[in-house]
Amino acid sequence: ENAGSKLEKAKTLGVRIVNTDEINNFIKEFDKKNNISSIKTASIRKGDIFGIHKITFQNKENPCVFKHQTLSRDVYANGALRCVLKISNKSPGLYNFEDVIN
Repeated sequence: ENAGSKLEKAKTLGVRIVNTDEINNFIKEFDKKNNISSIKTASIRKGDIFGIHKITFQNKENPCVFKHQTLSRDVYANGALRCVLKISNKSPGLYNFEDVIN
């Protein structure tokens, strides 16, 4: 089963797919202390490369880099569906990753 068919399956389960504007509005509404908004991020997409992710945490002295690589987009669809199932019965609100994986 590919990522596209998993997305369609999610829609049939009643999962509502949100766009970037909805996510940004949600963060503005619930992030009153700007904990999320204060984090500087950058995303660089190079051609059709999809499976290499690198996160760099950096201070004035040194960077700390985490990198992973996937071989298929299916891992993203599976992870998103797993998260949706975990929080689908929770009240609307802002959840962190620990809320999803525990």
